[in-house]
Amino acid sequence: MKKRNHRHCQFPLFILFFVASISCNLSYPQGYGAINGKVIDKRTNVPVPHVNIYLSQTTIGTPSELDGSYTIYNIPAGSYKLIFNHVGYQLKLISVQIPANQLTEINVKLEEYVFSGEEMIVFDSLPKNWSKNLEEFQKIFIGSTPNSPYCKIINPEVLNFSYLSSNNFLCASSDSVILIENMALGYSIRVRLVSFEKKLKPSIQFS
Repeated sequence: MKKRNHRHCQFPLFILFFVASISCNLSYPQGYGAINGKVIDKRTNVPVPHVNIYLSQTTIGTPSELDGSYTIYNIPAGSYKLIFNHVGYQLKLISVQIPANQLTEINVKLEEYVFSGEEMIVFDSLPKNWSKNLEEFQKIFIGSTPNSPYCKIINPEVLNFSYLSSNNFLCASSDSVILIENMALGYSIRVRLVSFEKKLKPSIQFS
């Protein structure tokens, strides 16, 4: 009697195991989701690269690619404010709900920032006392803890300062996101500076 060949049963099992493995690799971490999409100029429909895209009050974010596309992975499920920020464009803020184990698509059109009724002054060098103002701002903004020497503002050039001599106030503002790196604790954050005013000590005065 001839022996029956059972090798044909192994092939379907192998295919089933292979398909199951692919499905597992494409799944998201339990309780996490992701966002992707594209950022374009509202007027021209041209992709906008290097947009700072991040979830408010978190360290989760990414810049847009050269084609305007972006993807943010490993987002804990929940409600967030998704912020799009780029120099020359109006700040865009969108309320989003991130479901677990799903990819959410959010495409955005940014509007150019128009300076109406105000004169733009372009400096070919830093304004007078800008470095002194920055030094004082960093002392106040970053603080004086053991980790302060290891904290650094990556893009200080986006900061604008004004000094009110009448009441000795230092004011700061920025149209861009401020990037701060904490080398002691190994993280970086993005800060949107809405307004900053600080009364200086009488001994500190800038003209």
